[in-house]
Amino acid sequence: AVAVLREGGRLAQFDPPDRLLAEPADDFVSSFVGRDRGYRRLSFLDANGLTIHPLQTVVLGEPVSSIDDWALAVDRAGRPRGWLPARSMVDGPLTEDGLRPGGSLYVKGGSLRGALDAALSSPSGYGAAVHPDGALAGGVVAEEVLALLRSHRDVS
Repeated sequence: AVAVLREGGRLAQFDPPDRLLAEPADDFVSSFVGRDRGYRRLSFLDANGLTIHPLQTVVLGEPVSSIDDWALAVDRAGRPRGWLPARSMVDGPLTEDGLRPGGSLYVKGGSLRGALDAALSSPSGYGAAVHPDGALAGGVVAEEVLALLRSHRDVS
């Protein structure tokens, strides 16, 4: 739990971080925790139950056939290296030239904040979700992160 003290040491609120950010006791506590408290609260909510979608992948160093949608380029160990835009033309083995940066990675089992950041920072609309060893697990979608946030609110 976290204690927020007013001037003079008077207790303003004492709650777990998630509750403090979701339900500040008054305007003093609200201004103390800051304006981005809704986003920061996502750090305290786990993403268990978030769907990890399969993603189309291409492997660096291997030839690429035509792709209709975005594809995530991975190295031979399956770690994300960047996105290959839809309808890209590749002549020969795939290299990192022409790949779009992938944004942040969501480590599977992490927080809703990590999942949302991965989805929002990806040029494809899918955030890359990885296992703790860095290998690709699949992709996450911002709308589904927000739906999971709503379900957390419903049980709070």
